[in-house]
Amino acid sequence: MSNRNHLYDCWLGFENLLNPPLKEEYMKYCKNIYIRGSNDIVLAAMNELKLAIKKIFNIEADIYRRRPEAPYVLVGRLEDVANKGHVLQSGLKAEGFCIENIA
Repeated sequence: MSNRNHLYDCWLGFENLLNPPLKEEYMKYCKNIYIRGSNDIVLAAMNELKLAIKKIFNIEADIYRRRPEAPYVLVGRLEDVANKGHVLQSGLKAEGFCIENIA
């Protein structure tokens, strides 16, 4: 198995999901996915996230093109998000991926 595939498996097996209160907190966010942009990468990320949410939480996430009521997970390019006045806290991981915290 390549390093990239192994890392993907690691986040799908995130041990904090075994903690019921934490799992409930994560699930609140995962019910709504807000999409900014429509290029192939954003759409692929959305589809991967939707599939992961289904497998992890056994729920179907709702997809929004306009900002839904919070909480939600946002999928998009940094350029599209930054233009909306959000503050980004970023850090590219050594493995070549990053998850952004947006305030």
